[in-house]
Amino acid sequence: MPAPKIVVTEHRRVSVSCPCCGKHSAGSFPSGVDHHVQYGPNLLGFATYLSGVHLLPFARCAKIVQDITGAPFSVGSLSHALTTAEKRLAPFTEALSEALPRVDHLHADETGCRVAGKLHWVHVRCTKTLTRLFLHQKRGSEAVRDLTLYRGCLMSDFYSSYVRLSCSHQFCGAHLLRELTFAHEALEQSWAGSLKVLMEQMVSACHDARSHSKERVDTATALVSAFRCLVAEGLANNPLPVPKRTGRGRPSKGKVRCLLERLRDYESSYLAFVFDLSLPFTNNEAERDLRMVKVKAKVSGCFRTVLGASVFCGLRSYVLTCQKQAMALLDCLRSVFAGSPLLPSLEHA
Repeated sequence: MPAPKIVVTEHRRVSVSCPCCGKHSAGSFPSGVDHHVQYGPNLLGFATYLSGVHLLPFARCAKIVQDITGAPFSVGSLSHALTTAEKRLAPFTEALSEALPRVDHLHADETGCRVAGKLHWVHVRCTKTLTRLFLHQKRGSEAVRDLTLYRGCLMSDFYSSYVRLSCSHQFCGAHLLRELTFAHEALEQSWAGSLKVLMEQMVSACHDARSHSKERVDTATALVSAFRCLVAEGLANNPLPVPKRTGRGRPSKGKVRCLLERLRDYESSYLAFVFDLSLPFTNNEAERDLRMVKVKAKVSGCFRTVLGASVFCGLRSYVLTCQKQAMALLDCLRSVFAGSPLLPSLEHA
């Protein structure tokens, strides 16, 4: 492996005046050369790669760049590079936000993070090939306005702000399995243990059907019938509470009864993956895209400014989308600073 070597290029602009007519003419600097002294796209792309992809702290990123290249690189230079990259990728981010509401199946989720000493939320909208992260002060209805006109199938974790949207829904099976485990082990609900086993059998049946290139699960009708029987058993064992004769308010149904009513009322949304093998069982696509936000929080503790958090989300949107489409991330980030970003396709979804 050859040792990296810094190459310094000096650009000179010639300015002359015509001795006959007196017209003044001047040359121009190459595209991207904007300052008296600046770093090139290779060094800036590498520094951004360390911070935006591998989430290293700013000081460590600057130290690595200094040690490898010998260039005097500071934390301020890195911060400026990240902000510049996010600005240059703004047209792509806008096009991405317009493309995602047009896909047939969309994953949505959110996670909290501390920004400037206050709780904010990082929201994600993604598919297998596209990802958009954005920061919002709210978690609920105000933050999901971008999905108001969405008419595809939305995968979520049954958060009420998503459920109220006027589109078809699919709910995460992993969340359901965790709820069933709690009901079975902590609350001693035997039907929940049986239903968890049944859900796992449904997943296995779907995998088996895909491996044999089948269009549907052969035992889908029997599996759904067993699902309904177990839900009915649970409802019978957990009747509605008796209304209070005195006092105000309705008695609490309890977690188990609420879960059972949800399974009864939203059966098609929980079992959609059985009848459409193109649908996933879980919302892991969105959770994987959000996972690095929590890693960033563990590394840095918080974001000091809203601008810094927004820059992180914009840059991660580009990086994750490029990564999902098998693009070379280091080359992509270099291209951003070279003035002609390599852009992933928005038609993959």
